Amino acid sequence: MFSNTRRLINQFVECNSVVKMQDPLEVAVERLKQLTKESLLAYWIKGEFEESELYAELAKRAKNLGLPDSLVETFWALSKESKEHGEKLETIYRKTYGKEPEPPDIPPIEVYPILHKFERAEDAIEALQMAMESEKLAMEVYTRLAKETSDPELRELFESLAKVERSHYERLEGELKLLKELFKEKEKKRG
Repeated sequence: MFSNTRRLINQFVECNSVVKMQDPLEVAVERLKQLTKESLLAYWIKGEFEESELYAELAKRAKNLGLPDSLVETFWALSKESKEHGEKLETIYRKTYGKEPEPPDIPPIEVYPILHKFERAEDAIEALQMAMESEKLAMEVYTRLAKETSDPELRELFESLAKVERSHYERLEGELKLLKELFKEKEKKRG
């Protein structure tokens, strides 16, 4: 189900220089649970900006490949939302801690290499599925963290982040359905 995401996160799980096969959800939860509120917020800020860049690039490629405007617009909207979330969190961070965020060296749970797989219009379905996997994994991580923390402020933050990820997932899912229908219609016309 999360094979690509699992593979990415498993690359970062090392013990005695040997990569262990662990559930990516477990790995992400354990690493994020060890962070302070300050580090967690810095981590999330970095992730939002990276996600913004990813969706902006996906929007450009989708447009250049002549894919439906709704897909291009969804990617742009997700890019804009992610950037706005990053800026909002960055403002909160600066006000709270009086300095610039210093994210921990933990790989993001959302952004991973999918751009190299999105070179042709036919690749759009796989790219969307990978983006959905990433959003779903992030949603599950934050939902789990919300359930496991005893800190009410962190619980609220995790629940909020999980809702954002769910909304991203649902928007991508809608675009995937439309894109599959579009490709199906094109195949009928060719056949």
